[in-house]
Amino acid sequence: MRILARLWHLAGFGGNNAPPTRQRHWEMLAAAGFISVAAACMQVLPDQHVALAYLPTWVVPPTCPMHAMLGIPCPGCGLTRSIILLAHGNLGGSLEMNRMGLIFGLAILAQFPYRIAALARPGRTILSRPWTKGIAAALIAGLVINWLLAISIWPQRDELAPVAKAPHVQVQPTGSP
Repeated sequence: MRILARLWHLAGFGGNNAPPTRQRHWEMLAAAGFISVAAACMQVLPDQHVALAYLPTWVVPPTCPMHAMLGIPCPGCGLTRSIILLAHGNLGGSLEMNRMGLIFGLAILAQFPYRIAALARPGRTILSRPWTKGIAAALIAGLVINWLLAISIWPQRDELAPVAKAPHVQVQPTGSP
């Protein structure tokens, strides 16, 4: 229950209507930068695992506890792979992994001008608190609605389901038999 309350507070619904602090703007700018660089440095392998772009044998372990425990995808399943594919310009693959990937990718990119403008104009509100809360609520609602549609209406595709465990990946050397 404490985790849900913390997530609710982090999403901006915790009753604090004060504008974000400079520290919060710097934190969000750093997070958006890290996510952008990480997505550019990662790749989605043909078996749907995620690995470092130039070290495909370094496979990132699956991180979805809901899928591991219950066997069903969570609302965010495929979102990491979707953002990585989007960062590499593969819009179709991104939408196949998670239909919300494009929207979340745009939300991440929107952090750069928003946070920079907020830092450049201290004391001025760029977006009022109702707007930021509304955007956060829309992103969360979109993720949940997409998930409900994915598990109930849209056809299931096993190859897009989260990977259960990271297998040993063999990489064939090029240029030698």
